[in-house]
Amino acid sequence: MENSLHDSEEIKILKARYIRYMDTRNWDALQNLFMPDAVVEIAEIGHRTETAVAFVEFARTALEGVVSVHNAALPEIVISADGTATGVWAMTDDLDAPNGLAQSEGKPVRMRGAGHYHETYRKTPEGWKIELMQLTRLRLDIS
Repeated sequence: MENSLHDSEEIKILKARYIRYMDTRNWDALQNLFMPDAVVEIAEIGHRTETAVAFVEFARTALEGVVSVHNAALPEIVISADGTATGVWAMTDDLDAPNGLAQSEGKPVRMRGAGHYHETYRKTPEGWKIELMQLTRLRLDIS
């Protein structure tokens, strides 16, 4: 039980870093949180990447000129004996694109979303890493 609690706390720190690195645009540090062959899926836009490098490049491009505030809370983490774990996190995000997005023809856009991150983690010699991240939004408001 003690190791399981320790691992759970390490995964919570991993997710906290993900949020901070995403919002502060620390792309190199963000990439290091993932397994090299990590899969990331964003359901409502039908987006899927199959490497950490591809995901970070997608995020870098998608968030160019955007101010973002992400939150993840209420983790449900299950540690497995084989060095893997799963987690579900409630999430909210608030994105403000004063110069617009590619699809908004330069018009300002504000997006507020809420949903869940469904994740799989792998324990490595460097610590826990994200192996699979699936983002599903229950709500997305765009103005």
